Amino acid sequence: MARVRRAGSEDAGLMAALTRQCWAGSVPGDSSAHFEDETRVLSDLASGGGLILEHGVIAVASLRWRDLPPGASGPGRATPRLWEVCRLGVLPHHRQHGHGERLMREVEALAASGGVPEVRLAVRRDASVKLVQFYQRLGYTIDPALVYSHANPQNPTPIVMRKELLHAMGVSA
Repeated sequence: MARVRRAGSEDAGLMAALTRQCWAGSVPGDSSAHFEDETRVLSDLASGGGLILEHGVIAVASLRWRDLPPGASGPGRATPRLWEVCRLGVLPHHRQHGHGERLMREVEALAASGGVPEVRLAVRRDASVKLVQFYQRLGYTIDPALVYSHANPQNPTPIVMRKELLHAMGVSA
């Protein structure tokens, strides 16, 4: 049975290795995910958080988020407080079992319970159409007005997607 747990700083090495394994062969080799290290993971955990999905005792998927305060320079113009989801990854042999969706639903529930009205994420323009469709099935929409501030300037500008959580969950802010 798979279970989801919050990641702590002691999981930084595990999450870095898991990210590299999940993204190997799935995204172009110039993605910074291929060079993920504990320092980057610790930074993300300190500015937001992370989730790990375990199947038995083996970590098979993870994601991280950054908590961006109102007006922060983040993916887009001046914003209300929001979470930016990054580095969702599922090991190849564990894909197509709903693990990615489960992690996304969990992070959305955490955000909404904390009063965060919106979650955003970025998808590489050269990513598979199926990846964009996956997020669209979860209720994310492409917002062409938003610009991702962490983009590698040597790569095409990513597609930024957003989901209004409190409105979507029937909660008033």
